[in-house]
Amino acid sequence: MKRFKNFFTAVLLASAGIVSAQNYGIEAGYVSSTTNNDAAVTGIQAGPVAEVKLAGPLHFAYGFKYQLLLNSKEHVLGTSTYTGHFIQVPLRLKVGFPLTGDFSVFAFGGPNIDFGLEEQVVTITPIFGSEVKTTVHQYEIDADDDGQPDFSRFNLQLGLGGGIRYHNLQVKVGYDWGMNDLHRADNTSIKRNQLTLSLGFLF
Repeated sequence: MKRFKNFFTAVLLASAGIVSAQNYGIEAGYVSSTTNNDAAVTGIQAGPVAEVKLAGPLHFAYGFKYQLLLNSKEHVLGTSTYTGHFIQVPLRLKVGFPLTGDFSVFAFGGPNIDFGLEEQVVTITPIFGSEVKTTVHQYEIDADDDGQPDFSRFNLQLGLGGGIRYHNLQVKVGYDWGMNDLHRADNTSIKRNQLTLSLGFLF
């Protein structure tokens, strides 16, 4: 419970900081997320973002985004549908390079805090003309019965990317590598990476 309170306190402080930043706006885009033991799942993310100028072309860019991931696949037992809800808190250093006219390009890098709100898999299995529905909540799995979930909600990622800006509009692409193991078992290692393509508007 203390970990949850600390996380949401940090989120509230970040949200308050967005209002007082030198540049703030909103960003939305496409996400392709992969783990080392499964195929990619895709989705969207959106939320407020902000930038604070540090020195010269160097800025500190951060935000607070909601992310939704979806995937469905058919197999011998029927059809399984995955749904994942996450909160993303990117904390980046960003440097811009002006081009001709009103265009500029930029590069960014830094950590991204990825927090899982809910991940579940719903499987529909047809049996003798009817359907059996099975729901698995990933953060409730405790295979070894030790009283602790097997999967961690917290994922620290390290990312790099770049983009182009025209007036208040910017388009960017980035990739985040998962740094910590999301599975607590000693003989299992799961890391989550993601590719993002986003469109943003800064005031």
